[in-house]
Amino acid sequence: TFIGGTKGSHIVVSAFEGAPDDAYYVEAAADGRPFFIIPWNGLYLIGTTDIRYDGDLNRIRASEAEVDYLLDETNRVFPAAQLTRASIHYAYSGVRPLPRPEASITRKHIIRPNREIASGLFSIIGGKLTTYRNLAEQTVDRLAKPLGRKLPGCRTQDLRLPGAFGLDEAAAALEATGAVSADEAQRLLRVYGGRALDVLALLNDESSSLVEAET
Repeated sequence: TFIGGTKGSHIVVSAFEGAPDDAYYVEAAADGRPFFIIPWNGLYLIGTTDIRYDGDLNRIRASEAEVDYLLDETNRVFPAAQLTRASIHYAYSGVRPLPRPEASITRKHIIRPNREIASGLFSIIGGKLTTYRNLAEQTVDRLAKPLGRKLPGCRTQDLRLPGAFGLDEAAAALEATGAVSADEAQRLLRVYGGRALDVLALLNDESSSLVEAET
């Protein structure tokens, strides 16, 4: 196989003494790995770990060692925080599908032509959400070569993400509906941007369907 997974775990806590207003990038004293302390929806998201994982993908959870690691490193950076396990609202984990070189796992992605299964088949190995635009650009450029295509310049770096449009209109429409509180409206806008109305429409459609089913 070309995939070598690593498990990343995160914890979510309330604001703590000395908590930063902005995201912090930190290198852990224990092993030098990078992790982040990020203000997130009124709480703080702390992570991630990076541990090789070959176990059951249906049973992924943060280990006690990972939780202690994140707590200890955060308390080291912010001594007044005094975070404990009781400070944690919840933890979550995931496995990154990274390329597996012979010696170690790399965070880089690989675009690999396959000569064994089918001619003209390319596989993307690795990659992650935060770099998907760059990966897509590289993939299109890589496919253009065997096809003999000359491509126009890539525009992805100049295009805004979905939800980056119509923020003011969405805010006004959410307020006008009266279906959500001011805090709920702000949360929807922070997470979905201008597409917050689409989320509200889905909720309204689902509520209508339930009412019709009951009647």
